[in-house]
Amino acid sequence: MGYWTSESQNYVKSYTSLSIINELLDKLITETEFGVQQSEDAVNYFKTLVGLFSLGKYDLNDINLFTTNRYFQESLGLNFLASNDILKHEVNKMGPSLVSLTKKLNEKLLSLMNAEKIALGTLEIKDSLDSVKSYKDNSYVGDFLATHEQKELTPTLSAITCFVSNILGLIAHKGLVGELQGKGSLFTSEIKKSLDEKGYALIENVLSEDEAKEVREIIIKLAEWEAKQGCGFFYGGQDKCQRVYNLLNKHEKFRELIQRPLILEIMEHMFNRDSLHDKYVLSSWHTNIIGQGGKASILHVDAAVPEPLPQWIIRANINYMLDDFTVENGATLCLPGSHKFLRKPKSEDQNRSDLVSITGKKGSLAIWDGHLWHKSGANNTTNKRIALLGCFAASHLKEMSLEEDHLQVINPNIVNGMSTKLQKLIGVGHGIKKGALQQPPEML
Repeated sequence: MGYWTSESQNYVKSYTSLSIINELLDKLITETEFGVQQSEDAVNYFKTLVGLFSLGKYDLNDINLFTTNRYFQESLGLNFLASNDILKHEVNKMGPSLVSLTKKLNEKLLSLMNAEKIALGTLEIKDSLDSVKSYKDNSYVGDFLATHEQKELTPTLSAITCFVSNILGLIAHKGLVGELQGKGSLFTSEIKKSLDEKGYALIENVLSEDEAKEVREIIIKLAEWEAKQGCGFFYGGQDKCQRVYNLLNKHEKFRELIQRPLILEIMEHMFNRDSLHDKYVLSSWHTNIIGQGGKASILHVDAAVPEPLPQWIIRANINYMLDDFTVENGATLCLPGSHKFLRKPKSEDQNRSDLVSITGKKGSLAIWDGHLWHKSGANNTTNKRIALLGCFAASHLKEMSLEEDHLQVINPNIVNGMSTKLQKLIGVGHGIKKGALQQPPEML
């Protein structure tokens, strides 16, 4: 996996991470007193080097890897992207000014971190070329030195190496992007093994009992309010099963829960591939309420594509259990290992006797691969069984089907004036479930 490890979290190497770095760089440049005006070219080359190094690309020839796509340049807000020969020539010529610029920005960065009482074992930029070698135990600097072991170090490369180590550490510490947990993560090797081999896993004690109770109460209020408004989404031919969609728009708690470090760490593992692009997107985030007498659903997969299913993952699900999940109240049923079948269940599979229940205590988190055969069980108790369901999908599917975000880039007046057929082609109305557009009262 492409990330750097800090004391407590990891920094993911991606174009999104470069965008966050660029925001911090612009802030530092604006707030730093240089004494003399920094040239746009110097800042541009400085950002280029920071971008390369933060992606683990220490050979300046590697800049040619990014000349055929726009993402590196756009993520860093570069005015231009130089070829390898020009980059090496200009960096050598501007060496002293780049070192001065880097020192000033590093001092400002450390000052900001000290003001916020953030202690991360930061690196100072010293005049001696050998000083960077004293930081060889730093995981990032260690990788840099291993790459340049047989090459002559320059003051410019050494200074920027120390600066990049500091800024990556700050990003990981603050969880600004790629906020993956490191030491002490609940996503252990045993759970990863279960997920990879069986297609599902359970992590206990993700939510405290009080937090699970708080979220459950919010959901009950939302569901009751939508039902009274006549926009409640009931399914399965009964009024005992209800979903509440578009949770991001309905309470700040839901916006926080779906992007917790643990969730992102799990998704990074499941969707991992060799890419600097974001590997997954949020497909759906809703709650499922199965009331007394709620019937079991059919055995299915969460992959609406033709068979055979691809060997690579399409979707992945997380399930915050807000009640104890038991056999009696309809805990999710699944067929372990079925995510490797690469096909959907047939009619004769619906009555299989080898399904297992994913049972767990309130506050647990269930995870499963979208290829896994699964279904909701029947609720034979007198109480509701409530879960928060987050579905993530491979980001390249969105890139293929929606290279341009039409509904963001096209003037709304033009969209409204389009024919129904053209609106359908650009996705107008897609994914809007009943109740999704309702704005709940402030009290919720």
